[in-house]
This record gives sequence, structure tokens and C-alpha cells, in this order.
Amino acid sequence: MVRCRVVRLHPTHKDAPQPLRDLVSASIDPPLAKLRVAIETRDKQRFEAAFDALTAGCNACHRATHFGFNVVVRPTANPYTNQRFEPER
Repeated sequence: MVRCRVVRLHPTHKDAPQPLRDLVSASIDPPLAKLRVAIETRDKQRFEAAFDALTAGCNACHRATHFGFNVVVRPTANPYTNQRFEPER
């Protein structure tokens, strides 16, 4: 099960169809498992598919709890402008 701050801080939500613990776990755990496998096998295609599935799971949970205004998207740029993530040559 995902250890998520929202589950700890808000175990219930008045508009949620079920406890947040269950919603978050159902939305996030399966894609996270696939993401771990993709990382372990260094499979870029599987990683991208799993990352997109995880993002979709986050957004589905947000919509289910009436927080659909909080939309998670795939990053388009490196947020760490003082770092390069390229192999050393």
C-alpha cells in the first residue's frame, strides 16, 4: 500500500466514494509495481507506459475525490536547472 501524506492527514474525505486509503491504494499501487519493474529492467518503453499509468491513476483519484482541478502531467522540462542527467563521457 502506498504511504501517502494525504492518507495520513486526511484518512476520510466527505466527498470520497470510499476511504482515501482504499482509493489511493487502488489507483496507485498497480502502476507503481509496473514502474518498479521497468526501472529494475531499465526498459524505457515500459517505464514511460507505467509512468503514464501512474499519472492517470493519480488523476483518477483526484477526480473521484472532487479534486479534479489538481491535474498531474508528465514533466516537459528538467526541474533541476543546475543539474544535467547525462552519462559521463
